[in-house]
Amino acid sequence: NFVSDVITGNGKPVRIWLNIDGLGQYTQVKVALLGEDFRELKGYGIADCNDIENNGIRVPVSFRHNLSAELSEGFRIKVEFSGIRPEEAKLYAVYIEQ
Repeated sequence: NFVSDVITGNGKPVRIWLNIDGLGQYTQVKVALLGEDFRELKGYGIADCNDIENNGIRVPVSFRHNLSAELSEGFRIKVEFSGIRPEEAKLYAVYIEQ
Protein backbone atom coordinates (compact mmCIF):
# COMPACT_ATOMS: atom_id res chain seq x y z
CA ASN A 1 0.00 0.00 0.00
CA PHE A 2 1.12 3.54 -0.59
CA VAL A 3 0.02 7.17 -0.72
CA SER A 4 1.37 9.65 -3.25
CA ASP A 5 2.78 13.04 -2.52
CA VAL A 6 0.43 15.99 -3.04
CA ILE A 7 -0.67 16.48 -6.64
CA THR A 8 -1.67 20.03 -7.51
CA GLY A 9 -5.25 20.23 -8.70
CA ASN A 10 -6.01 22.49 -11.63
CA GLY A 11 -9.80 22.61 -11.48
CA LYS A 12 -10.31 20.03 -14.23
CA PRO A 13 -11.80 16.51 -13.95
CA VAL A 14 -9.36 13.81 -12.85
CA ARG A 15 -8.86 10.49 -14.65
CA ILE A 16 -6.63 7.68 -13.34
CA TRP A 17 -5.17 4.54 -14.95
CA LEU A 18 -2.88 1.80 -13.65
CA ASN A 19 -0.20 -0.33 -15.28
CA ILE A 20 -0.73 -3.46 -13.20
CA ASP A 21 -0.23 -7.21 -13.25
CA GLY A 22 -0.84 -10.08 -10.83
CA LEU A 23 -4.50 -9.36 -10.04
CA GLY A 24 -6.79 -12.34 -9.72
CA GLN A 25 -8.93 -14.39 -7.40
CA TYR A 26 -6.54 -13.92 -4.47
CA THR A 27 -5.13 -10.46 -5.23
CA GLN A 28 -7.09 -7.21 -5.49
CA VAL A 29 -6.32 -3.50 -5.65
CA LYS A 30 -8.40 -0.39 -4.90
CA VAL A 31 -7.67 3.31 -5.25
CA ALA A 32 -8.83 6.35 -3.27
CA LEU A 33 -8.42 10.09 -3.57
CA LEU A 34 -7.30 11.82 -0.40
CA GLY A 35 -7.08 15.46 0.56
CA GLU A 36 -3.79 17.01 1.54
CA ASP A 37 -4.71 16.05 5.12
CA PHE A 38 -4.78 12.31 4.17
CA ARG A 39 -8.58 12.08 4.62
CA GLU A 40 -10.59 10.35 1.89
CA LEU A 41 -12.51 12.71 -0.36
CA LYS A 42 -16.25 12.07 -0.13
CA GLY A 43 -17.35 9.70 -2.88
CA TYR A 44 -13.78 8.74 -3.81
CA GLY A 45 -12.71 6.50 -0.92
CA ILE A 46 -11.52 2.90 -1.02
CA ALA A 47 -15.11 1.69 -0.46
CA ASP A 48 -16.27 3.79 -3.45
CA CYS A 49 -13.72 2.34 -5.88
CA ASN A 50 -15.14 -0.17 -8.36
CA ASP A 51 -13.37 -3.52 -8.57
CA ILE A 52 -10.25 -3.41 -10.73
CA GLU A 53 -10.18 -6.86 -12.28
CA ASN A 54 -8.03 -6.53 -15.38
CA ASN A 55 -4.27 -6.70 -15.67
CA GLY A 56 -2.69 -4.52 -18.31
CA ILE A 57 -1.46 -1.15 -19.44
CA ARG A 58 -3.69 1.88 -18.75
CA VAL A 59 -6.34 -0.03 -16.83
CA PRO A 60 -8.94 2.61 -15.89
CA VAL A 61 -9.85 3.33 -12.28
CA SER A 62 -13.51 4.12 -11.69
CA PHE A 63 -15.68 4.91 -8.72
CA ARG A 64 -19.35 4.31 -7.93
CA HIS A 65 -19.87 7.95 -8.81
CA ASN A 66 -18.29 9.23 -12.01
CA LEU A 67 -14.75 10.37 -11.42
CA SER A 68 -15.48 13.88 -12.57
CA ALA A 69 -14.33 15.66 -9.46
CA GLU A 70 -12.86 18.98 -10.43
CA LEU A 71 -10.06 19.30 -7.97
CA SER A 72 -8.70 22.78 -7.50
CA GLU A 73 -6.97 21.91 -4.24
CA GLY A 74 -4.06 19.54 -3.81
CA PHE A 75 -4.90 15.84 -3.50
CA ARG A 76 -3.20 12.51 -2.99
CA ILE A 77 -3.75 9.06 -4.51
CA LYS A 78 -3.88 6.05 -2.23
CA VAL A 79 -3.38 2.55 -3.66
CA GLU A 80 -4.37 -0.35 -1.41
CA PHE A 81 -3.63 -4.02 -2.14
CA SER A 82 -5.77 -6.71 -0.52
CA GLY A 83 -6.77 -10.36 -0.69
CA ILE A 84 -5.06 -13.53 0.42
CA ARG A 85 -1.98 -12.84 -1.75
CA PRO A 86 -1.59 -9.04 -2.06
CA GLU A 87 2.16 -9.47 -2.57
CA GLU A 88 1.47 -10.94 -6.04
CA ALA A 89 0.31 -7.59 -7.42
CA LYS A 90 2.85 -5.72 -9.50
CA LEU A 91 2.07 -2.02 -9.95
CA TYR A 92 4.31 -0.42 -12.53
CA ALA A 93 2.74 3.03 -12.98
CA VAL A 94 -0.16 5.27 -12.01
CA TYR A 95 -1.27 7.74 -14.71
CA ILE A 96 -3.22 10.88 -13.85
CA GLU A 97 -4.87 13.17 -16.35
CA GLN A 98 -6.51 16.48 -15.56
